[in-house]
Amino acid sequence: IAHSMRKADDIPCRPYIRVNDTETMLRLALEGLGLVKLHHYVVKEYLEKGLLQELLSAYNKKEIPIYVAYQQRRFVASKVRAFIDFIASKI
Repeated sequence: IAHSMRKADDIPCRPYIRVNDTETMLRLALEGLGLVKLHHYVVKEYLEKGLLQELLSAYNKKEIPIYVAYQQRRFVASKVRAFIDFIASKI
């Protein structure tokens, strides 16, 4: 990202490994092969045991947007409605 186009909170980096699998990212971090950005519930145990260390905590976003996409119809299927209600109750 060019400096003039960069947002104030962007940190430029050049990854040498790119993966989109949480387990693989966690394994790489535990083996000391780089930095990863994972949900707290994934790394909590390893942070508590001292196996991982949190870095750049100032860049953590407190809110994570969650979207439920479904085909809009006149009547929403009961299982879809139940799922939406469940998710809404958790956030």
